[in-house]
Amino acid sequence: MKALLPLSLLCLAFTLKAETKTSNADQSLEEVAAKRWSEMNSERIAGSANGQPITLSEVRQQVAPFVKEIREKSKSDDEFNKTVDDIANETLKSATDRQLVIAEFKNSSGMIPSSYIDAEIEDTIRRDFNGNRNRFIATLRAQGITPLAYRKIVEDRIIFDYMVEQVRR
Repeated sequence: MKALLPLSLLCLAFTLKAETKTSNADQSLEEVAAKRWSEMNSERIAGSANGQPITLSEVRQQVAPFVKEIREKSKSDDEFNKTVDDIANETLKSATDRQLVIAEFKNSSGMIPSSYIDAEIEDTIRRDFNGNRNRFIATLRAQGITPLAYRKIVEDRIIFDYMVEQVRR
């Protein structure tokens, strides 16, 4: 089952001006900034697919590379916020579709041999890290990813690519 939640809070993470409108006129700028920071940095579930949550930070991570370009092209804050919100919604839809495709593969008793996943990881280490496994592990740690979580990412990517190829045939 696919569920999508509104992403209007995502725009808060990318606006450059602080909102000073509050219900309490006595609230200081610091309190408003602290409230905004909390809203932007709290981990919320933006949507889910087949019981797998998609967090707001995952959506932000996908949208972040486009924010500077959107800011430069936008003529107003409203246009900027609408564009970011549209991209965030499209990103969330894409992520849920991806999770549903992966779930479909797993529900159909599909299995990817471990050797395929191992070979893909070894290719990445050889190609991107000149065969230096320690540098690869250090990079994963710097990104906050465990080797086991990375293995799951690679497995999901292989499954998704396989399923897309099956649809194309």
